[in-house]
Amino acid sequence: MIFSEKELYSIYELGKLYYDMGYFSAAERVFSGLIEIDGGDTPSLLGLGLVKFERGQYEEASLLFMKVMDKAPEFELEARIALGICLVALKDYPKARVVLEDVTTRLGDSSSQTYKLASAYYKKAQSETSLPAI
Repeated sequence: MIFSEKELYSIYELGKLYYDMGYFSAAERVFSGLIEIDGGDTPSLLGLGLVKFERGQYEEASLLFMKVMDKAPEFELEARIALGICLVALKDYPKARVVLEDVTTRLGDSSSQTYKLASAYYKKAQSETSLPAI
């Protein structure tokens, strides 16, 4: 079965609507089905990663965010921020610090909400990897 790009994005929007409403099981089914159809060419990988994150499945979410970074450059920044937050949740502070430092450097605009979010998690990772005072 072949779907037009418009139809694929409409299906994605349905999954996003479910996600936004907190219906994570329904969102997961939509995103997973869409990935089977389009191989992750829509933001469905990002959506599924966010569902996994919401469920506390940080390792699975991290893998999905890394796939997004490789496969969909237009969503790379969002995936990188989400990956950094997953790494903080997994207490992998050294990796989180590297990922989020890259994000804050790329963003540059310290007044944006995205910068503030990434910066807050970067500071958390930085504080957890700092050497204790002697």
